[in-house]
Amino acid sequence: MKNQPKVSIIVPVYNVEEYLAKCLDSLVNQTLKEIEIICINDGSTDNSLEILNAYSQKDSRIIVIDKSNSGVSDARNVGLDKAKGEYIMFVDSDDYLELQTCQTVYEKIKNEGSDLLIFNYFSLTQNTKKISAELDNILINKFSFKQCPNSFFYTATSVWGKLYKNKNLDKFNTKLKKGEDTVFFWLYCLKNNPIISILNIPLYNYRIRNNGAMSNIGCFQNSEIFKSIKILKNSPYFKNTTNNIKARILDRYAKSLCYELKIFCCKTKISKKHLNNLNKFINEFNNYNVKNLYYFKKLKQQLYKIKYKKLFNFANKIFYVTNKDRHKVINICGLKIKFEYYKKEQAKKEHDFINRITREHKRYHKNCYLLFDCLHDSTVECIDAYSLFKYMQSIGKKAYYVILEDSELYKQLERQGDLKYIISLKNSTLTNPGDFLEEVFPVLLQCKAIITSFGENSHVTNRFFKNNPHWQYIFIQHGQVLMPDRVFETEYLYPEKFDKFLVSSENEYNIFKKYGWQDDKLLKAGLPRWDLLSERKQKERSILIMFTWRRHNLLSFEESLYKKNLLKLLNNKDLQTYLKDNNVKLYFAPHHALRYNQGINFDINNENIEIVNTNKISQYIKKCSCLITDFSSVSFDFMFQEEPVLFYILDKNDNTLNPLEKRGIDTFDYKKFILPNVFFKEEDVVEKIKYYVENNFELEPDNKEKYNKFFYTKENIRQKLVEEIDKCSN
Repeated sequence: MKNQPKVSIIVPVYNVEEYLAKCLDSLVNQTLKEIEIICINDGSTDNSLEILNAYSQKDSRIIVIDKSNSGVSDARNVGLDKAKGEYIMFVDSDDYLELQTCQTVYEKIKNEGSDLLIFNYFSLTQNTKKISAELDNILINKFSFKQCPNSFFYTATSVWGKLYKNKNLDKFNTKLKKGEDTVFFWLYCLKNNPIISILNIPLYNYRIRNNGAMSNIGCFQNSEIFKSIKILKNSPYFKNTTNNIKARILDRYAKSLCYELKIFCCKTKISKKHLNNLNKFINEFNNYNVKNLYYFKKLKQQLYKIKYKKLFNFANKIFYVTNKDRHKVINICGLKIKFEYYKKEQAKKEHDFINRITREHKRYHKNCYLLFDCLHDSTVECIDAYSLFKYMQSIGKKAYYVILEDSELYKQLERQGDLKYIISLKNSTLTNPGDFLEEVFPVLLQCKAIITSFGENSHVTNRFFKNNPHWQYIFIQHGQVLMPDRVFETEYLYPEKFDKFLVSSENEYNIFKKYGWQDDKLLKAGLPRWDLLSERKQKERSILIMFTWRRHNLLSFEESLYKKNLLKLLNNKDLQTYLKDNNVKLYFAPHHALRYNQGINFDINNENIEIVNTNKISQYIKKCSCLITDFSSVSFDFMFQEEPVLFYILDKNDNTLNPLEKRGIDTFDYKKFILPNVFFKEEDVVEKIKYYVENNFELEPDNKEKYNKFFYTKENIRQKLVEEIDKCSN
């Protein structure tokens, strides 16, 4: 190859004739053609070498290196010496890639300027194909290793499923027969502090074989995992890193030990040698503040069960606990006691907090409020509860606001030195709800109302807050309910979840009544952020395009009508030329659930479009003169300002949609909800855009009248809301 390949794929091969053709087919048929495929035959005794040679004769990008058997580490090192690509990818020879893998990951890592990209994978058995959930808890799309979220440390440390920049890559340790990729991965991160991107799309197919490494007990039996830990611990990069990183890496090893110990004990008895190794691991690393970390504690529990197995077996005959129908059943000498329980590990901590509040709350005067917006995703703009918090402060009420430290708002407040009454969280409430309860506990003792605009912050925190006699739990929304199927039938909202719920119009009130909400649950006011929209700024000639998200299967998203028709609109040449000639700017805001959490990219060929982040969406709501959407709640912000909204239902006939999603779109009656400007065809949308451009985005009088029916009030909304909150919390 004359030009430098964009990606070098290194494939160590040893006795995999059954799977090798599938692997090679997935590589040679990649949509990204500028790749090289380096296959190292590590002394195979089956037909693997013949298969490699046959493929290399057909495709010049395949480089075959034949060597005597010396292990997978040495084979990969040979591949690294040979690789000329801009980036490096490792693929095991019994696995295979999705056909768009190389192109997708190459474009993402180039666009973001990262050193390492980690992408999701499928786990394959003989009968199943499952998407891994390991990346689900990493809600930050891009970060440096030294500033990575704690959830990052518990992802797969395998060498596959990653794309490395071909720079500063050390060799694999050939002394290790197992766990060599874990050492390679951590040493790379510790040495280089790489910029890491996360792509939560399954692009690698990992095959779990009965005779494969995952079911092989040799790693534990031969103490390879302990050798791996020792090599890492003795490295200067590990010694020089922070205590938190050391502890998290060691807890990740504890996770692996928990798994291997479980597999090992199912197949053979554990010897004193193995017990001594485990005890040594536990005792040696207690100094690294790991004793309270999840997997380290779990490992100690497993070890105690092994040590005192006979005692446990005897005790289990007279006392044991089982789970049945979301209840725990305690059996004591034949007597059964049944009670409800929580599945989450945080339950004990949660009950501790409840007990402490019950004991101590009478000592404190209830004189403050606790507010928060989204606490599980830092890419969501904090505005509703925050704007109410600022108003409460301005009228002399004692209020506290909780916020994630990696959110844009917190960074802004930190720069301004405006952190009074701000409670900051390092971790998402979805992954660490106990951290949240710990931080806000002193405020809870004085709190008469907890106010939030997001109902999905954490199942644990929601369960902790609801039906608590010490305060009112109030949901003020982050958008009106427009499609009730999406929020009521998925139990995102239900009457028992909150003490009070904000509704903004008679239309919305009627929806809630239909789904069983009583009058005493509903606060009639409006969204706090609408007060900010009353402070009108000079509008510019611009259009905001902002659609909500769909529950697509990730694999079907690329073929969905949603993406297809949205791209057609964004790339419409006729519209592009018309808007440019009339000096009208387009802003496109992809929904954060697609862009950040799922890593979806949109191929936009329109120089007149600017892609904007949803964590700053309020500034575009205030300055744009028109909105194009499907059923995003942002539509009410434009309706509040009496700016035209075009509802484009672009995937009504899409059979790849989630059934509930599809039923909601199919059955939604826009006429019933008096929404004007509803379209199902792109040409109708384009025609209406031109109409508004020609009329300087002036909304028709009859549409103004329809819009105003979606609001109880348009003046002093926060004042009215606080009055309603005071009534219910006194």
